[in-house]
Amino acid sequence: LTGAYNRRYLNEFSFEYLKIVKRENKDLSLLLLDLDDFKIINDTFGHEIGDIVIKELVKIAKLSIRESDLVVRFGGDEFIILLPNTNISNARLVANKIFDNIDEYNKTKEFSFSISIGTSYYQAGDNSIDDLISRADQSLYEAKRAGKSCVI
Repeated sequence: LTGAYNRRYLNEFSFEYLKIVKRENKDLSLLLLDLDDFKIINDTFGHEIGDIVIKELVKIAKLSIRESDLVVRFGGDEFIILLPNTNISNARLVANKIFDNIDEYNKTKEFSFSISIGTSYYQAGDNSIDDLISRADQSLYEAKRAGKSCVI
């Protein structure tokens, strides 16, 4: 539906890639994106528009990242962007680029959308991608609590 990788691919890729990150002391960051008020979009404009919004978010995300980065559909309206060889400061720059590209998109459409983003990065002692996802989820929760449409 979206053109994004699925969770199974994320788990397979990250299992092998985390070995490299640990061995070579590489940077790895993760963005967890969540559409703000997605239920309202579906209820107001219909599920077809909701599907379009999800597809457009993936397109915008892909245009905002490098070819080596991964966009993964994590859940209904949640997406992960895995950023190999990227420290947390540069990951936040990528997040802001996504926000800017969504703002440009919203200027030309009758319906608009926004996202909130939680961030995390590989830390010594992380055993799996789930450790990064858990921290990004905590950051995402803070972003939602801070009023949405922001990155933490």
